[in-house]
Amino acid sequence: MRCIIIEDEPLATRRLQSLIKEQKLLKLLGDIDDIEEIESFLSDLKKTDVLFLDLRIKGGNIELIQDYITSIPFIVVTSALVQEDYPSFIKQREHFILRKPIRGELFNKCLEIIFTRRRKLNEYN
Repeated sequence: MRCIIIEDEPLATRRLQSLIKEQKLLKLLGDIDDIEEIESFLSDLKKTDVLFLDLRIKGGNIELIQDYITSIPFIVVTSALVQEDYPSFIKQREHFILRKPIRGELFNKCLEIIFTRRRKLNEYN
């Protein structure tokens, strides 16, 4: 499964990169640390299966990217925001939550659920 990180905190980005590298079933396509860079990643976003998404990122309002990420099957929110403060386009769809600092065991449990759901989706198609 292909993934992208949208995160502007270097420590959180490095942690996610490290955890992703440990997963045989994940391939990191890139990371975005500024919403203004989104144009350079559009082709990769269209191929993304899992998006690790911080909801507060430099360069603008995260809602600016909602049209670009609607087709991504799995979104993992990596924000410290409480769920009530999530943008409506996230609240209205299924998503996963990994609070910072991101712990390896929770990351692995989250991915286990994602991999299981992906397998079931593939069985039905």
